[in-house]
Amino acid sequence: MEWIQKVEKVFEWYEYSEERKCKVAALELTDYTLLWLENLKIQRRRDGEEKITMWATIKRVMKKRFVPNYYKQELYIRLQTLRQGSLSMEEYVKEFELLLIRCELMEPQEQTIARFLRGLRKHIANVVELQPYIFIEEVIKLATRVERQQKRGGVRTGVTMSSTTRAISTPTQTWRTPK
Repeated sequence: MEWIQKVEKVFEWYEYSEERKCKVAALELTDYTLLWLENLKIQRRRDGEEKITMWATIKRVMKKRFVPNYYKQELYIRLQTLRQGSLSMEEYVKEFELLLIRCELMEPQEQTIARFLRGLRKHIANVVELQPYIFIEEVIKLATRVERQQKRGGVRTGVTMSSTTRAISTPTQTWRTPK
């Protein structure tokens, strides 16, 4: 899948024709994949089928051959069960965004935010949920700031936001950062 994205970036940059895309894509293949494509071309010629001249066709046959049927399902499951756990906020956000992109989800912003918050460590999610936000980017920034504050202070009895946002206090509680 990453290979397809890389090749498509090249195509986008150079504005290749469909036939040229097929040829350039073949140049990027190595080892077994290259042998497989060459064999496919030979088989199609032998069977009297048309030559593959469209990049969309190459993508389709390669996905059919190299991407297992359960791939998308596993991505959805990984996204549904993703939890921050011992990951840093940066690592959690990266994994979350990669899974969202790979799943090609088209969902409302509120759903994405709820999915993100559900995976956060509870003590971070509890603080973030008290703050005003509209977009996932705002939630990510808030969560990152909360994590940074908790690492820096160790014990938190309240949360103070910038002057543009009114301060909201959380109940007095001792926060411990997992090691």
